[in-house]
Amino acid sequence: MIILEDNDSSVEVIHSSLQTPEKKYPRDECAILYKLILDTSPLEKLIESSVEHHLDKQDIPVDIDYELIIENQRGLTLFGFPLFAPKFFPWDPPQYVTPKNVQVHGLVLYPLPTEQWHWIWDKWHVTMLGDVDDQGWKYAWNFNSKAWRGRTFLGCVRRRVWMRLRERPSL
Repeated sequence: MIILEDNDSSVEVIHSSLQTPEKKYPRDECAILYKLILDTSPLEKLIESSVEHHLDKQDIPVDIDYELIIENQRGLTLFGFPLFAPKFFPWDPPQYVTPKNVQVHGLVLYPLPTEQWHWIWDKWHVTMLGDVDDQGWKYAWNFNSKAWRGRTFLGCVRRRVWMRLRERPSL
Protein backbone atom coordinates (compact mmCIF):
# COMPACT_ATOMS: atom_id res chain seq x y z
CA MET A 1 0.00 0.00 0.00
CA ILE A 2 1.36 3.40 -0.94
CA ILE A 3 0.29 6.45 1.04
CA LEU A 4 0.54 9.87 -0.55
CA GLU A 5 0.24 13.18 1.21
CA ASP A 6 -1.24 16.00 -0.85
CA ASN A 7 -0.78 19.76 -0.45
CA ASP A 8 -3.45 20.32 2.21
CA SER A 9 -1.80 17.70 4.49
CA SER A 10 -4.74 15.30 4.27
CA VAL A 11 -3.64 11.74 3.64
CA GLU A 12 -4.91 9.90 0.62
CA VAL A 13 -4.49 6.14 0.27
CA ILE A 14 -4.10 4.71 -3.18
CA HIS A 15 -3.88 0.93 -3.37
CA SER A 16 -1.01 -0.61 -5.25
CA SER A 17 0.02 -4.25 -5.56
CA LEU A 18 3.66 -3.18 -5.72
CA GLN A 19 6.13 -5.73 -4.35
CA THR A 20 9.70 -5.07 -3.34
CA PRO A 21 12.36 -6.62 -5.58
CA GLU A 22 13.21 -9.11 -2.80
CA LYS A 23 9.61 -10.40 -2.75
CA LYS A 24 8.92 -10.27 -6.48
CA TYR A 25 12.26 -11.82 -7.42
CA PRO A 26 13.35 -14.22 -4.62
CA ARG A 27 17.13 -14.59 -4.30
CA ASP A 28 17.05 -18.38 -4.64
CA GLU A 29 15.19 -18.15 -7.99
CA CYS A 30 16.84 -15.01 -9.38
CA ALA A 31 20.58 -15.35 -8.77
CA ILE A 32 21.28 -13.64 -12.10
CA LEU A 33 19.76 -10.39 -10.78
CA TYR A 34 21.48 -10.45 -7.39
CA LYS A 35 24.92 -10.96 -8.93
CA LEU A 36 24.38 -7.56 -10.59
CA ILE A 37 22.51 -5.80 -7.81
CA LEU A 38 24.00 -6.75 -4.46
CA ASP A 39 22.00 -4.18 -2.50
CA THR A 40 18.38 -3.82 -3.60
CA SER A 41 17.63 -0.70 -1.55
CA PRO A 42 18.60 1.74 -4.38
CA LEU A 43 16.40 -0.28 -6.76
CA GLU A 44 13.52 -0.13 -4.25
CA LYS A 45 13.96 3.65 -3.96
CA LEU A 46 13.98 4.02 -7.75
CA ILE A 47 10.78 1.98 -8.07
CA GLU A 48 9.05 3.79 -5.20
CA SER A 49 9.90 7.25 -6.53
CA SER A 50 8.76 6.29 -10.05
CA VAL A 51 5.47 4.95 -8.70
CA GLU A 52 4.89 7.94 -6.42
CA HIS A 53 5.55 10.32 -9.30
CA HIS A 54 2.92 8.51 -11.37
CA LEU A 55 0.40 8.20 -8.52
CA ASP A 56 0.59 11.95 -7.89
CA LYS A 57 -1.28 12.32 -11.20
CA GLN A 58 -3.92 9.64 -10.47
CA ASP A 59 -7.40 10.28 -9.14
CA ILE A 60 -8.62 6.67 -9.26
CA PRO A 61 -7.12 3.67 -7.43
CA VAL A 62 -4.73 1.66 -9.57
CA ASP A 63 -2.52 -1.38 -9.18
CA ILE A 64 1.01 -0.70 -10.31
CA ASP A 65 3.77 -3.18 -10.98
CA TYR A 66 7.13 -3.19 -12.72
CA GLU A 67 9.12 -5.55 -14.88
CA LEU A 68 12.87 -6.05 -14.99
CA ILE A 69 14.73 -7.49 -17.97
CA ILE A 70 18.45 -8.30 -18.03
CA GLU A 71 20.41 -7.78 -21.25
CA ASN A 72 23.53 -9.92 -21.89
CA GLN A 73 26.39 -9.36 -24.34
CA ARG A 74 29.89 -10.74 -24.94
CA GLY A 75 32.78 -8.98 -26.60
CA LEU A 76 36.03 -7.17 -26.09
CA THR A 77 37.56 -3.73 -26.16
CA LEU A 78 40.09 -2.99 -28.91
CA PHE A 79 42.04 0.26 -28.89
CA GLY A 80 39.50 1.74 -26.48
CA PHE A 81 36.46 0.78 -28.57
CA PRO A 82 34.04 -1.76 -27.07
CA LEU A 83 32.93 -4.42 -29.56
CA PHE A 84 30.07 -6.44 -28.07
CA ALA A 85 27.34 -8.64 -29.52
CA PRO A 86 24.54 -10.84 -28.19
CA LYS A 87 25.13 -14.63 -28.35
CA PHE A 88 28.78 -14.47 -29.41
CA PHE A 89 29.19 -18.18 -28.57
CA PRO A 90 26.45 -20.85 -28.73
CA TRP A 91 26.69 -21.38 -24.95
CA ASP A 92 26.16 -17.70 -24.12
CA PRO A 93 22.87 -16.81 -22.41
CA PRO A 94 20.10 -15.26 -24.53
CA GLN A 95 20.35 -11.53 -25.18
CA TYR A 96 17.33 -10.78 -22.96
CA VAL A 97 16.22 -12.75 -19.90
CA THR A 98 13.96 -12.17 -16.92
CA PRO A 99 15.52 -12.19 -13.43
CA LYS A 100 14.35 -15.82 -13.25
CA ASN A 101 16.54 -16.49 -16.32
CA VAL A 102 13.64 -17.04 -18.73
CA GLN A 103 14.39 -15.97 -22.30
CA VAL A 104 12.61 -12.88 -23.64
CA HIS A 105 12.56 -12.29 -27.40
CA GLY A 106 13.22 -8.56 -27.23
CA LEU A 107 12.04 -5.63 -25.16
CA VAL A 108 9.39 -4.59 -27.67
CA LEU A 109 7.77 -8.03 -27.64
CA TYR A 110 7.62 -8.42 -23.85
CA PRO A 111 3.97 -9.21 -23.07
CA LEU A 112 1.72 -7.71 -20.42
CA PRO A 113 0.22 -10.31 -18.04
CA THR A 114 -3.42 -9.66 -19.10
CA GLU A 115 -5.37 -7.24 -21.29
CA GLN A 116 -6.29 -5.18 -18.20
CA TRP A 117 -2.70 -4.00 -17.82
CA HIS A 118 -1.08 -1.26 -19.88
CA TRP A 119 2.37 0.27 -19.81
CA ILE A 120 2.77 3.51 -17.86
CA TRP A 121 6.13 4.20 -19.48
CA ASP A 122 6.05 4.14 -23.26
CA LYS A 123 9.49 2.50 -23.38
CA TRP A 124 11.98 0.52 -21.29
CA HIS A 125 14.60 2.40 -19.26
CA VAL A 126 18.05 1.26 -18.15
CA THR A 127 18.53 1.31 -14.39
CA MET A 128 21.63 3.36 -13.64
CA LEU A 129 22.25 1.93 -10.17
CA GLY A 130 25.56 1.20 -8.52
CA ASP A 131 28.85 0.74 -10.32
CA VAL A 132 27.80 0.98 -13.99
CA ASP A 133 29.22 2.70 -17.05
CA ASP A 134 27.51 5.63 -18.78
CA GLN A 135 25.07 3.27 -20.55
CA GLY A 136 24.18 1.17 -17.50
CA TRP A 137 26.46 -1.80 -18.26
CA LYS A 138 28.32 -3.91 -15.69
CA TYR A 139 31.29 -6.00 -16.84
CA ALA A 140 32.84 -9.32 -15.75
CA TRP A 141 35.11 -12.06 -17.11
CA ASN A 142 32.25 -14.57 -17.44
CA PHE A 143 28.47 -14.65 -17.04
CA ASN A 144 28.67 -16.71 -13.81
CA SER A 145 30.89 -14.14 -12.11
CA LYS A 146 29.99 -12.61 -8.77
CA ALA A 147 32.29 -9.63 -9.41
CA TRP A 148 30.54 -7.23 -11.82
CA ARG A 149 32.01 -3.74 -12.29
CA GLY A 150 31.20 -0.65 -14.31
CA ARG A 151 34.50 -0.54 -16.21
CA THR A 152 35.03 -2.14 -19.63
CA PHE A 153 38.61 -3.30 -19.15
CA LEU A 154 37.49 -5.60 -16.33
CA GLY A 155 35.75 -8.11 -18.53
CA CYS A 156 34.60 -9.56 -21.79
CA VAL A 157 30.92 -10.01 -20.89
CA ARG A 158 28.46 -7.36 -19.83
CA ARG A 159 24.92 -7.02 -18.50
CA ARG A 160 22.47 -4.26 -17.76
CA VAL A 161 19.03 -4.13 -16.18
CA TRP A 162 16.01 -2.60 -17.95
CA MET A 163 12.86 -1.53 -16.10
CA ARG A 164 9.31 -0.59 -17.12
CA LEU A 165 6.19 0.32 -15.10
CA ARG A 166 2.67 -0.93 -15.81
CA GLU A 167 -0.76 -0.35 -14.27
CA ARG A 168 -4.38 -1.52 -14.25
CA PRO A 169 -7.50 -0.27 -12.48
CA SER A 170 -7.71 -1.69 -8.94
CA LEU A 171 -9.93 -4.71 -8.64
